[in-house]
Amino acid sequence: LIDSDAAFNEALEWCAGQSYLVVDTETSGLQIRTSDYLMGIGLGTNKKQFYFPIQHFDYKENNKFKLDRLRETISSCKTLIGHNIKFDLSVLYYAGLLDIEKKQKWIDILPLARLLVSEKLPDLDLRSVVARFLVGSRNRYDSEFKKLIKKKFASAPYKLTGIYCTNDVLCESEILELFRTMIKARELSAITNIEIDLTRVLWNMEQTGLAVDVSCTNNMINQINALCNE
Repeated sequence: LIDSDAAFNEALEWCAGQSYLVVDTETSGLQIRTSDYLMGIGLGTNKKQFYFPIQHFDYKENNKFKLDRLRETISSCKTLIGHNIKFDLSVLYYAGLLDIEKKQKWIDILPLARLLVSEKLPDLDLRSVVARFLVGSRNRYDSEFKKLIKKKFASAPYKLTGIYCTNDVLCESEILELFRTMIKARELSAITNIEIDLTRVLWNMEQTGLAVDVSCTNNMINQINALCNE
């Protein structure tokens, strides 16, 4: 839990030395472009996990210098990993904590889980993936936190949120290592690389939308209608 200058400096120094970081953001809700806000950021690997509280009812980080350093550390990491990472990237971007111009690989665990699960339309939220692939205490979450979530996520104290978030970071790290082994064994490396490359493309599409050639579209509609009337 990073709530002091000393802990902040030590955590950032460690994160800066990693070739990849799992990132997990905690927000007050899903409307991150409008009404909701970033509460905190989980960073780490399977070795260490940190929670950087940003805006909780019982803790606020307003030091611009520290936030700028956090942005630089996240943006400079060679690879960011997460479950449904496009959401976390958007949270960081709108909070001013991600430089998308940096050359960086983004790995989303969600489509990898879809590749490895054979059932039609499986439930692939993080809790379900953890319960499916990991054993033991990794798939049990603090009951007190669950009660707070039912009321309002933002009502959780930052220390409790930090425990919850760092557990997610650890689970995602362990899931990725397991998936790498499974992908290699099933000879899915080629399609996995395509999925990884698509993550940035899809994120950009979500931010800017798709350009539509109206004239071409209308022409195609007319052609289809003509074929239908034949």
